[in-house]
Amino acid sequence: MNMVMVAIRDSAVDAYMPPITVRAIGEGVQMFSDEVNRKAENNNLAMHPEDFELWLVGEFSSRDGTILEVERRVLARGKDVVQS
Repeated sequence: MNMVMVAIRDSAVDAYMPPITVRAIGEGVQMFSDEVNRKAENNNLAMHPEDFELWLVGEFSSRDGTILEVERRVLARGKDVVQS
């Protein structure tokens, strides 16, 4: 089974956080949205949603452990998933 690899990009520091694997793009977007909307003192994503984007960065094969290249693209922007 191929899993989707996503990573959050922080434009304020011009760097990506370490990637994670999820079962589908929708699951990654849902997790990102949940974190952007999780209000907590130490949650930078919630405090500065305009600085963060979720990127598709690859695929991981759980069958043989290989990482596959994909066309990298933005899946969600923090400012677009903020709930009022």
